[in-house]
Amino acid sequence: MVALAMGAASSSGYDEYWRKLLQGVRNNNPEVLSYFGSTIDIELSVKGLIRPMKRVKIDQKLFKDWMNPWGAKQCYALWYQHTGRILSSEMIVSVKWVTNDQILQGFDVAGLVENAENSATLSQGRLDASEQFAYRYSYNTEERIGMFVIGAHDASLCALFCYPKTSQQLLTTRSKFDGLFHTAPEAGITQL
Repeated sequence: MVALAMGAASSSGYDEYWRKLLQGVRNNNPEVLSYFGSTIDIELSVKGLIRPMKRVKIDQKLFKDWMNPWGAKQCYALWYQHTGRILSSEMIVSVKWVTNDQILQGFDVAGLVENAENSATLSQGRLDASEQFAYRYSYNTEERIGMFVIGAHDASLCALFCYPKTSQQLLTTRSKFDGLFHTAPEAGITQL
């Protein structure tokens, strides 16, 4: 199973940025590059201008091994940031990724975020990442449910949901998510 995502074919402002980013990945985690497959050159209308783009095949293992755990960690952190409470081991975190290619193919983003009425940006310490990561969220501490939808680099969305393990929602929606996580005292955040 593969996913597809779009990337700029060439842009003077981004060429050097992407070169440095890829070099960093090669240095720190070279195996990640093996998850990216063939590319196809296409042209898309972006804000009324025809732009060269690349459609990239992405192995689902990238999500399973790297992206889903990252998303789950964000959900645990954002829940704590907004509620002041730690998600207990009785909670499930569901992760769903939506690429820009899926959005272009008609994925209903509005339906995904319509219940997330609050917005914010992610940061790392004092580093402002608002141009890279913004998110919408909603939560109910009494029912112990939450939703966070992170937009990343205008290339993908990461939808995160947390709810009790006893919720019927888990039984009816399990197949719709890319990853399900929980915490265990001896193992930390683990994938189900």
